[in-house]
Amino acid sequence: MSTKNARFWIFIHGSDVKITLRKGDQLAHGWGTPTDEGWRREFREWTFDGEFVIEVTDTTERDCDGVMDFYNESRCHVEDLDKGSLVDGKNFPHWKELSHRQRDHAAEAAGY
Repeated sequence: MSTKNARFWIFIHGSDVKITLRKGDQLAHGWGTPTDEGWRREFREWTFDGEFVIEVTDTTERDCDGVMDFYNESRCHVEDLDKGSLVDGKNFPHWKELSHRQRDHAAEAAGY
């Protein structure tokens, strides 16, 4: 029995990108850029176990208020990869959030 490939669209750097993963595949993408008040860096990773695609997004940014960290982990069943938002004729995945967290370094330093 063959396993279905996971094919899905993501939006990254202002463009739609189509990804194809086979069972056991892992794909990662990272980037960083200056912003008007500091900088931002983002790391995204997708893995496919044959049934679900897991997407992990880990972002850190610095602006005039300090450093913020964001983390999100979501998954999508291979059959739902085209059942999310329809944008410009392309169906994006219907991600279901598994976990998320954020950290505001300046707020922590101030005792919040």
